[in-house]
Amino acid sequence: MVLKQGDKPTYSRGLEGVIADESKICFIDGQKGELYYRGYSIESLKNCTFAEVTYLLLFAELPTQSQLDIFTHRLREKRFLPRFVIDIIQALPRSAHPMEVLQTCVAALGTDHNGENKIEEKVLTLIAQCPLIVASFYRAKNNQEIVEPSKEFNEGGHFLYLLGLNPSEEESRILETCFILHMEHGFNASTFAARAIGSTLAPYHSAMAGAVGSLFGPLH
Repeated sequence: MVLKQGDKPTYSRGLEGVIADESKICFIDGQKGELYYRGYSIESLKNCTFAEVTYLLLFAELPTQSQLDIFTHRLREKRFLPRFVIDIIQALPRSAHPMEVLQTCVAALGTDHNGENKIEEKVLTLIAQCPLIVASFYRAKNNQEIVEPSKEFNEGGHFLYLLGLNPSEEESRILETCFILHMEHGFNASTFAARAIGSTLAPYHSAMAGAVGSLFGPLH
């Protein structure tokens, strides 16, 4: 809006009623119980893997089998945490909330300036690392050895494996389905927070750490 001389600016407290942008990635209707990713209903994706849906959200199309094989391999190759992040996890108070730990570690990962520079690689690496952070803290919190990541298992099964469990195929699939259902929920508070931080040209991990902080809030 362009103000003319003498006009008084208006504002919306708390940005109530302000639409900052719209999402082409996700549509959700909570009243009707509808969720769409890139135009696909969530029901139509029920047989897809975590990697397939991740590819869809990032690249706006479902992968071919060869594309999926390459993409799955890329994600699994990024299942690692730098030693300094593991040290941070082990040093944090056992009373810490997992979301506090996740935000701390995401920010810490951004201090490694010898890592990937391409944004796509940073995104894929963080997708692979977040479950490792949460599972590693669970083990440390319970005074257990942190489990070394594996390149086997789907994402659901791998998370259960990191917790020290021996998941069945059904258990792995159930958790993978939960991950898929929570992968994208439109232009919510955490997305807005990430975009606001990113708009200052702040580093990627700074924006993601801010998004995690917003996601932690009970009113998210």
